[in-house]
Amino acid sequence: MNDTKAWVVFSTHADLLWIHILKPGFRHCFVLINDGEGWLSLDPMLHHMDMKAHREVSNDFDLPEWLRGRGLTVIPAKLNRLKQVPAPVELMTCVSIIKRILGIHNIFIITPYQLYKYLNKQEKLMGSLTSRPKAPEEERQEQINEVSEMIRDPRYWRDKEPAFIAEVTKIFQTLYGTKP
Repeated sequence: MNDTKAWVVFSTHADLLWIHILKPGFRHCFVLINDGEGWLSLDPMLHHMDMKAHREVSNDFDLPEWLRGRGLTVIPAKLNRLKQVPAPVELMTCVSIIKRILGIHNIFIITPYQLYKYLNKQEKLMGSLTSRPKAPEEERQEQINEVSEMIRDPRYWRDKEPAFIAEVTKIFQTLYGTKP
């Protein structure tokens, strides 16, 4: 089982109205696992767990990249099997279940976006689990997420800080060739 690799997939999809308060693109998450023989996904939803062995997909097919191509954010994750202490008790959410699968015991990771930031930081610290450089679409999506977050920042819309507005404008012009 040394060849087992995992990826966490983040999406905007949300059936429940209250989930829309979460950051767009990071309202739900699920995990993909490849054990060297095939693909498995575990999608923890509020009303049931959707676990699927993807037998229709060959083992060498790049399923994470395929999902990225469909607009989802996918990040590699390490399966930590070294901890010998029980995981903390938490509400059963998509994030808590993914944390349990990955062996993450941080109780302050509550939302999908917090999990994304944690995994992104871990990936940078540990080095990428894949040697694949970021695709231009992936970098663009990160810039879109960044500028979307910045536009919601009170320094932009309420305080109208010139330096902050200039930074937002620069990123926006890079992405769209026009001012926001």
